[in-house]
Amino acid sequence: MRPKLLFCCLLLLILSGCIWPERSPNRGIEVNFREEKPSPGAFLPPAEAGEEAAVSGAAYHPEAKKVVYLTFDDGPSRHFTPRVLDILARYQVKATFMVVGVNIPQNRDVVQRIIVEGHALGNHTYSHDYKKIYRSPDAFVQDLRLCGDLLQEFTGRPVKIFRAPGGPGNLSPALKQQLKQLGYHSVGWNVTGDDANPHGASAEHIYRTVMEGVMRVEKTNAVPVILLHDGADLHTLEAPPNSALARYIETRKNLILALPKIIESLRARGYTFAVVDEKTPGPR
Repeated sequence: MRPKLLFCCLLLLILSGCIWPERSPNRGIEVNFREEKPSPGAFLPPAEAGEEAAVSGAAYHPEAKKVVYLTFDDGPSRHFTPRVLDILARYQVKATFMVVGVNIPQNRDVVQRIIVEGHALGNHTYSHDYKKIYRSPDAFVQDLRLCGDLLQEFTGRPVKIFRAPGGPGNLSPALKQQLKQLGYHSVGWNVTGDDANPHGASAEHIYRTVMEGVMRVEKTNAVPVILLHDGADLHTLEAPPNSALARYIETRKNLILALPKIIESLRARGYTFAVVDEKTPGPR
């Protein structure tokens, strides 16, 4: 009788929750951006668990197959572009690199790797100097051509995809018409990681900003074109503490940490990755 009595008491305690504590359904997911092997499905916003999106306010349907464009501006960078390429290769994802001409000569091997690994190149002007390129329509076209000449050495054909520094809004109607007549195709963006913020951006902030932007774009049934930055070419990663350069370098490192989670989350939402071409939708 005693063993049966003990068994009944133990069973009663378990059923009443006194031994096994109830797990709270509202317990948050710990944010951890260490460099580690991919863990599909980790660190996803609530919308990716079938709940309503906090930003768009619309339910997400993972069975829908969609296209997303990852784009990286201001490189190639000897320090950061190869690390971005390593992550893209690990996940077998293709992206578009909007390169600045002055960074090309000292990074020819990086540009070649971008092409060999199946990514696309876009023209982000030669100088990226706002005062110079926006002085006149002819000044912009000349700067664009200088970068285009360098790119053609790698591609063997003209690269007509370009992104205006600061975005298409900086292009006057007259300049837009001139560029169109010359066969150029402007590509803007509708999602950003805020990784060009002069105050800096953490890995969590970059990730959250991208995913919230994607959910906002989903509400309009538009195609996400994501703007990120592999960054300008720097001779050194040493910088005075708390300086603008130190924040810039730290943000580039944080992008590297955030990128795997961004890719995993986009895949969890049913996206496939494409490279930019003349048919890419979005702001022009």
